[in-house]
Amino acid sequence: MEVAKLGTRRNPNHPKALLALLSTSSVKEAAEMCRLSDRTLRNYLRDPEFKQAYDHERLRMFAEGVARLVQGATSAADVFLDQLTHSDPDIRIRAARSLWEFLSKGVETERKIKELEELERRITQLEEEREYGGY
Repeated sequence: MEVAKLGTRRNPNHPKALLALLSTSSVKEAAEMCRLSDRTLRNYLRDPEFKQAYDHERLRMFAEGVARLVQGATSAADVFLDQLTHSDPDIRIRAARSLWEFLSKGVETERKIKELEELERRITQLEEEREYGGY
């Protein structure tokens, strides 16, 4: 749902409230920013259409942030790997320990993703079989 559509369909204050909520760290700050009461913003957040738009925009913003971090992942990995050859043995040990922790988490995450993909494939297959009389 686009922010502009949200305001024209229901309430002209919705777009500025949405922008304020997404730009601040609390409802109180958002209320001050958009010059609406805390209570009004809390009521907006209970409105399913407004809440859906808010959640959608937050997720979009989060995805953009993650994409930005991914761009720096190679540089971060280079810095991290450089620490493995540092002259201070304590730094090398901490870097090696961190590397094992990150690798373990990465391998586990990858395994869970593959399991999830397999489950989704099986569900789709079962739904298709049911739909086309496979049972």
